[in-house]
Amino acid sequence: DLFDGSVRDVSATADLAKSLTPDVALIAGDIAYPDGSLAELKAQFGASGWPDVAPLIPVPGNHDYRTADGADYYSFFKVPTYYARDIGCGWRVYALNSEESQAEQVRWVTEDLAANPDANVIALWHRPRWSSGKHGDNANVQPFVDAFAGRAEMFIWGHDHDFERGYTDGSSWFVVGTGGQGDGELTAATAGSRRFRATPGVLRLELTDVSWTARFVAVP
Repeated sequence: DLFDGSVRDVSATADLAKSLTPDVALIAGDIAYPDGSLAELKAQFGASGWPDVAPLIPVPGNHDYRTADGADYYSFFKVPTYYARDIGCGWRVYALNSEESQAEQVRWVTEDLAANPDANVIALWHRPRWSSGKHGDNANVQPFVDAFAGRAEMFIWGHDHDFERGYTDGSSWFVVGTGGQGDGELTAATAGSRRFRATPGVLRLELTDVSWTARFVAVP
């Protein structure tokens, strides 16, 4: 989550991300507060430095959908409701929409995975299936998780304003809601997870065709 925090914090995470010279930047929703309007997107995200970090792969969050079913989000980013991008070294990112009906997306994911049998898969959407944050687990996105069974190397989510990582049923997962203040409340830890709070920062992924590493990097 980028803008449930001060513009200073968000610009600091943009500066940090840019210093890491990424090839692509994944944005896990709630990009402008409180209503995801075009004016907010321009004044907040547009002015933060994030558009200059790297080519962006965004997904919408619940705040981005407060304005006309996300119309201003789509006008600003010019991306489909859901889509996939190849990002090199055999990796493919599936950018899904947890604010819309899942059935059509699940069918598309199933077909696209079959058409790309050798891809290393990252699945990205806003609402986390598992989380120790105040919003907690979201069982309603289980169909998304099931669609990637046996294929996803990792899931990346936002929504809760903290950082958490875990491993479930053969896939790693990350909650990365630290683009703003990173001050989210935490409940009892989800089994097998590690988490941080009150720490603005970014998740740095290093991907090769045969391996990957992930490291949370905090704003200095």
